[in-house]
Amino acid sequence: INIGAGNFFAIDASAGDVTILNAQDIHFRALDSALVLSNLAGVGVNNILLAADLVAPGAAEGTVVFDGGVNGLNIGSNVAGTARNIGDGGGNKFNTLLIYNAVTITDDVNLEGIQ
Repeated sequence: INIGAGNFFAIDASAGDVTILNAQDIHFRALDSALVLSNLAGVGVNNILLAADLVAPGAAEGTVVFDGGVNGLNIGSNVAGTARNIGDGGGNKFNTLLIYNAVTITDDVNLEGIQ
């Protein structure tokens, strides 16, 4: 998945739980590329589970948005107890993390890669 300049790509868990980064990559192609993870219309709390790290494109580039909608969204690992990183705590970091509505981020998810 390539997210171009000035664009966003949305993954919505309204129909049920979604696992991402399972044999696919998400590439942010510009400073203003954005990834939206949401549960906008789901009945009850749904999950978006990370099967791998979500890698930042470069130093202070890209935006990640979590939106739980009315019923809520959990962001976690697809394997309980296995850490997943959002961004790269050792170097490249996402420029912005926006959180709207009811969002829970599990202990398995490391947010050190946010600017």
